Amino acid sequence: MLRQQRDIQRLGEVAGYAAALAIKHHCSARDIPYAELRRLLEVSGALSVDRSPMESFTWEKVPASYFEQSTMTLDEALAEMLSGSGMGLYQLYLNPEAVRPRVAELLASPRDPAVTFRAAALLAMWGDSAAERRLLEAVEAREYGFDDASADRRPEADPRVVPHHMVALTLLRRCCTVEALAVFERLSADPLLPHNARTAVAMSLEALARRHASMPAKYSGRIQRVLGNLLATPAPQTIRNPKRWPDPPATLAPTDRVPVLEDFSWQIHLSVAKAEVAAGLPVHRAAAAFLQDPRALVRKAFASIARLSARG
Repeated sequence: MLRQQRDIQRLGEVAGYAAALAIKHHCSARDIPYAELRRLLEVSGALSVDRSPMESFTWEKVPASYFEQSTMTLDEALAEMLSGSGMGLYQLYLNPEAVRPRVAELLASPRDPAVTFRAAALLAMWGDSAAERRLLEAVEAREYGFDDASADRRPEADPRVVPHHMVALTLLRRCCTVEALAVFERLSADPLLPHNARTAVAMSLEALARRHASMPAKYSGRIQRVLGNLLATPAPQTIRNPKRWPDPPATLAPTDRVPVLEDFSWQIHLSVAKAEVAAGLPVHRAAAAFLQDPRALVRKAFASIARLSARG
């Protein structure tokens, strides 16, 4: 926490300047003039290396291009998408109207599964239900997606990297329809379904319910069944150390490995409760216990659910 303190201070500085510019220019934070923001940060020292790292919060100069529009053409971005390298995927995401037909073609063509998966990811982020079938296939097949990746960029070696089936399960929140319910039913019945998979399913169901406010009763019943399944069995590894790495770094001495454990089951209960409210279902009874949780963050989260549920 101490190591990150200066970074967080700089983030606060950038956020403050951005908010002031948004007010000044009567626009959203996404639309502020970045050149003007950059000048303010250069004056404050956030983008300067004129001083030593100990005298400044920055370790190296941030290039001005970080704050400018990309000069990458859409053809170049598509080429990067095909190869799986660079920032091409993000540049395509920013230009849906220009590239959507070509991305849809890539999804439908018998290409490398990695390419069709990236195409589905883009379409899902645009809210296009055409991505649903490919994402559901990845979930059902427990698609890994890293067969050709270097050893240090595999999910088992880097906690910031996850298999395709988990990415797909998360992306379904953006585009799933009632057609996904069958897969969710099978998935939720697995007593070994991991913690993050359960929350992802619940969040997808919440989004589905919000997109279809007048959903037929037969679908509401299926949603309720899936949500009940998510809570019917304890998720593996829900009580764990509250850190990113699953195992202590080998560089730590045994005496430095503090055995801190925290119960994260509240996250599953909260995700399920939010989905229940969105679907017009009664909130499960176990949620009430979290209103008395010793953690203020948890109490406040469930209090907000109680207020939403009371409003009907």
